[in-house]
Amino acid sequence: MAISAGPRQVRLLACVAYSPGMEQRSPQGTVPIKGLDISNYIVNIDLYESVFDDTVSGSLTLSDTVGLPEYLPFVGVEYILIAFSVDQGDKTPKEFRRIFRVVGLRDQEFTKNEERMFTVDIATSEFVTSVSGRVQKSYNGVTCSEGIQRILSEEMGVSNDRMTDIEKTTFKIDAIIPNYTPLSAVNYFTLLALNPAEDSIFLFYETLEGFHFNSLRNLLSPPDVSVLPIFNVNEGGVSYAKTINESVAFNSIIRLAQERSFNVLEDIAGGVLRSRVLHLDFLARKYAFTDTNYTDTFEESPHLSKFPVYPKNFDRVVNVNAKLFVLPSSDWSKDSKYVQSTQDRIDQDRLYRAIEKRNRQVKMLRHARTTIELPGQADIRAGSVVIINYPSSRPLEDSIGPSTSSIPANPSRYYSGAHLITSVRHILTRTGVASLSYFMHLEACRDSFGSPLVEFPKGED
Repeated sequence: MAISAGPRQVRLLACVAYSPGMEQRSPQGTVPIKGLDISNYIVNIDLYESVFDDTVSGSLTLSDTVGLPEYLPFVGVEYILIAFSVDQGDKTPKEFRRIFRVVGLRDQEFTKNEERMFTVDIATSEFVTSVSGRVQKSYNGVTCSEGIQRILSEEMGVSNDRMTDIEKTTFKIDAIIPNYTPLSAVNYFTLLALNPAEDSIFLFYETLEGFHFNSLRNLLSPPDVSVLPIFNVNEGGVSYAKTINESVAFNSIIRLAQERSFNVLEDIAGGVLRSRVLHLDFLARKYAFTDTNYTDTFEESPHLSKFPVYPKNFDRVVNVNAKLFVLPSSDWSKDSKYVQSTQDRIDQDRLYRAIEKRNRQVKMLRHARTTIELPGQADIRAGSVVIINYPSSRPLEDSIGPSTSSIPANPSRYYSGAHLITSVRHILTRTGVASLSYFMHLEACRDSFGSPLVEFPKGED
């Protein structure tokens, strides 16, 4: 075999710990220029990013004979610079550089009399800053994207180059942040954000490349589907081939496990299949109900594929009152003299109406969840869309009973196709003096099918 489907090579450029009293800073007082190089003690680096997490987190596993926990000592006030470059074959290696805060030390084990192994938990500086601070401020006449940028810049000190992808939103709102942490305030704006088409929700998250604020419509609709990465189980017969193409090897799934295909009870209780929205106008003392269901709203939102995961009209078996959302409204009082005198922004009504849609779409986004292990890919991030082909399955339309025919070499037509990478765990393990192997553990989610299901009888409500 020419090469194996092994991990990408990663070169550890720097892993430096800084502690008060031993570090020096640049004249601006922000850039550390001296610290303790701990590269030689690194056994494993584990970095985690998710579209459902505000910041990147991780851990370092170290083995040393100098007693770093006491020598530095590690007490929770340190920060660590991690820099590494990822081999990309014929392309220029891709480099990542990030400073983390030390937030914990655990699992210290004395493997030998003079040697110990331990794990250092790390978090981004922005996360520690958010936990340590509070926002008590009003934001008047701002869009949600503007509010998020102001909080990141003014409350958390995030530079513009770290706000790598902040999508513009519509509708200006007035908001009072009542003693929230900065990241909680960001999540409040994220909850109310809408794109111009009013058909998508937004997610705020961080990857190794920076902070992102994206609508699901843009995430699920990449500009060029033809260039999406494609990953297959046993790509090109990699497990038994005598010689293997390098690109085939690195696009072959090492391990695939579908963590969840569906949970109908959770979808019923969570309002995915059917829900009722109570629009309550406190000023006018009036209310109205709106009934929504999965069948009617599926085509109103963006999806990874064309067909719903539940048969049409199946939601009719769920009582309309299974899930109730109570939302503020100004439908009846919008023309009152009081509302007009306070210049209340009627557009906020649209933002509140989107909460029910957000609930359904976020839950459906994780309807089918698959975990896969791959050789490291420098361009795969949380929020990426990729093609994942499941092992082939037997076609069922030819016969009802068990078939003795061979399984065709086609991907599974329901689950195979576009997936959103909702989380990435970067696993870097030392293999040499200055090199590490690089694997990725991905959570790939799918909210729709590639083939239609048989329609459910409509019946009575």
